[in-house]
Amino acid sequence: MQSKRILMDSRHVLRTCRRMAYQLAETIADPKNVILAGINKRGFALAKILQGFIQEATGQSPELVHAETHEGSLNPVMAAAGREIIFIDDVMFSGRTISAAMGCFPDITKAGRIRIAVLVDRGHRRFPFFAAVSGLVYPTKFDEHVHVSLDEPSGDMEVELLAN
Repeated sequence: MQSKRILMDSRHVLRTCRRMAYQLAETIADPKNVILAGINKRGFALAKILQGFIQEATGQSPELVHAETHEGSLNPVMAAAGREIIFIDDVMFSGRTISAAMGCFPDITKAGRIRIAVLVDRGHRRFPFFAAVSGLVYPTKFDEHVHVSLDEPSGDMEVELLAN
């Protein structure tokens, strides 16, 4: 039987997103030169939330793009030359998704700066990536799963730990 434990409720998720956005905003020289690359569905939903808080903090809104990494759908998003790219995902585990998302930018090596922001960092990296901004660092066991719900229309947000 699978057990479930709530790690963050809606209020905690929203408060954490605000803190993450303000941490990012403190180090952004020009928000108009920033690309928030939301990875897949939940990363993109998180990126939209962070975009709003960054605009609240700086008065300017960074550009938001959807970095889809599912097999067969990896399409170049846009030019990255000279721009700061912040890859945003809900959960960071092995680093494989971040690696795939970088393929969405054909000129990634010409980016001015690359950072990663994640809501939950659960460790167990296989690729040499780290999050510059993490909402929650929660080391997990290999048989555990962190599930993030970010339902924008209803405002229901939750992070739960699922264990077998």
